[in-house]
Formats: sequence, C-alpha cells, structure tokens
Amino acid sequence: MCSCIENMPPVSRSDCTQLDVSLTFRLMVDSKSGFLTAASENDLDIEFNACQGYDYSNPLRQENNDLASYAVRLVAEGKMSTATQYGMYETLLGYASPNSNNNEAVCKEEYEELTGEAYPHWCCTHDYKTCHTQSFCNRDKSVCRRECGGEWIRDDWCPADGIPKWGECTNNVDGCCAPGKCEGNQYYKQCL
Repeated sequence: MCSCIENMPPVSRSDCTQLDVSLTFRLMVDSKSGFLTAASENDLDIEFNACQGYDYSNPLRQENNDLASYAVRLVAEGKMSTATQYGMYETLLGYASPNSNNNEAVCKEEYEELTGEAYPHWCCTHDYKTCHTQSFCNRDKSVCRRECGGEWIRDDWCPADGIPKWGECTNNVDGCCAPGKCEGNQYYKQCL
C-alpha cells in the first residue's frame, strides 16, 4: 500500500521505493535554424528499487528500504530541508530505529497522547474472547498462528457479554465475538 506521508497516521516505520529511470535522447543541431533539438530513442526503462538511505544515528552506515533513512540521505545531499525532514519524523515515529518492525513503544506513546486512551493490547486467542494463557503464544501474530494455531485479536474487541467461539448463539445470533459467526439450524446455533 502506498500513500503520501501527509496522509499517513503515525507509524513506527515505512518502506521506501525509489524509481531509477533511464531514457536515451539524441541531441542535434538543426542545420537550417541552428537550434538544438532533442529526439527520444523511445527506450524508457523504469526500475523500482529499495531506497538507498543513511542511518539517522550514524550517517556513515547505509540503511535501505526505510523512508526515514532516505530522508537523512536527501538532507545530506541538499535535496531536502531539515525542517521537512523533521516534519516527516512527526509521522515516522521510529526514525531512530530504521528497519525495526518491533518498535511499538513509539506508536503506543503517540497513540495515547493523540487519543487520550490506553493503547490497545493484542493477544492470541482460540475462542475470540480470551487471551491465550501461555505468554509464548502472545508474543506476536506469526507465533500465534503458526505455533499456537490461534487468531491474533485486540483484547478489547469482544464485549463482556459477547459469546466466544463454540458458544451457543441460538437466541442471540448477533452476539458472537468477531470474527465468529452464528451458524446452525433453527434448533441449535453456535459461534464458529
């Protein structure tokens, strides 16, 4: 998914793609007018590559595929002002930790400051209502699904009176905890 940074919510990091474009022109001087003319060879070549950037804390170290690091490079090359760079860092909250996908602390802080609410907690579940009791399963989404066979949910998604997976919903077909659906026949239904 792509977006302009001014339309993005605060994030811990963002991938970055740069375009490397080449196009050959032939320059000629018109013999009658003496004007310089250019003609394209129609060999346009566009490559999409990971941005080449520099680490925020150590500009001598290269960091690629990270928008915040690319901004460091653009400032170093005089192609971006530091004011624009710091404006970007209001959205790219994890700019000091390039390519870190485990940088939730900065998002938590910003979320709580912006909304005045506690940052949502995610966990592994087997019934769409309660978090797994083994902390290993609650480490991250991939461990939850791959190792524990669960679903990754926000722990506040299901209301207190919500019906967990496998619970009876015959008389409350809209009561299942998401993403569960009430299924069955006219005599017995359960959340699946």
